[in-house]
Amino acid sequence: MKTLLALSKNTFKETIRDRILFVIIFFAIIFIFSSQLAGEISARQNEKIIIDFGLAMINIFGVLITVFVGTNLVYKEIERKTVFILLSKPIPRSIFILSKFFGLGAVLFLATFLMSVIFFLLAPFCWSFVLAVLMMFFSFLLLLAVVLFFSSFMQPLLSAFASFIVFIIGHITVDMKIFAENNDVSPLFMKFTDFIYYLWPNFEILNLKNIVLYDFVFTTSDAFYALLTTFVYIFVLLFCGVLIFSRREF
Repeated sequence: MKTLLALSKNTFKETIRDRILFVIIFFAIIFIFSSQLAGEISARQNEKIIIDFGLAMINIFGVLITVFVGTNLVYKEIERKTVFILLSKPIPRSIFILSKFFGLGAVLFLATFLMSVIFFLLAPFCWSFVLAVLMMFFSFLLLLAVVLFFSSFMQPLLSAFASFIVFIIGHITVDMKIFAENNDVSPLFMKFTDFIYYLWPNFEILNLKNIVLYDFVFTTSDAFYALLTTFVYIFVLLFCGVLIFSRREF
């Protein structure tokens, strides 16, 4: 546990000094503030536009941080040969991967908190906004697990591309299943949509933007199910990533 904590702190310190992170957060702050301008030029939709635009910017830039910073975490250690120094010590490879997850996870929490504070300065405070941002943060952690899984055996560019594909499909699995159930489709396509729906990481279940905007009902059981499935996917992805990385030869 002490080793994991020490490596996670080191990952946090290295990541927080990453220039890519600063650039993304800088533009995130600018775009979140621009939601005020977008609200001003809209007709009678000021508050709703600010909320919609602000939550969208937090989500977009959180995803960018997760993918572009996360895909380089493992690769930089290999490129700089520091991974050989770490693994030459009695440090399991599982601890190495987990430290990257917890280290960048802490950075994502800090970045999400900063963007949220700016957002709450512009939009009227509501606990449903806090819940939406919190679930958004868990979607970043799920995406980070996806990123680390691909990073365990892919180069950064391919890992980023694959992670974006998983993220995009993870937002449309529900729509695919509804489309298949309400239209006359082939049994093969129906089985395909069921396969994608039940096995693919479901990012849409963590997207509460419409619930905030249109006052839809989101119960405690919905939150429990969303978090439970998210943690299961995170565990499985990290387990598979550790398994692949432990068998990788440098």
